[in-house]
Amino acid sequence: MKKLALLLILVSMVAMLSATTIYDIQYTTNEGDGTYPSPMVDQAVTVTAIVTGVGFTSAQSFFISDPEGGAWHGIMVYGADTQPEVGDEVEVSGTVKEYYGYTEIGENPTVSILS
Repeated sequence: MKKLALLLILVSMVAMLSATTIYDIQYTTNEGDGTYPSPMVDQAVTVTAIVTGVGFTSAQSFFISDPEGGAWHGIMVYGADTQPEVGDEVEVSGTVKEYYGYTEIGENPTVSILS
């Protein structure tokens, strides 16, 4: 039983260390076309974050942030079928896109409300 518990803890730690964060998606020093595009543009990602705003550009959009907050720790989610509420913890899977100089997770992302 102890071996199983230890194995589960180790698997969880490896998963957390390899998880993509919003910071990973957002942070760059590459000016690009002047809008500092994401280094992960057009890549599929899955992030876990907290909903910090809803309904900015449409009923299908909301803003999420890494729990620690700060610069480069927030991103817009656009085109989701699920509309969470502010404060929900969500897992979002989608494609990183640039839209008029803003980075977003789009192309019909899937959203799971965790809590």
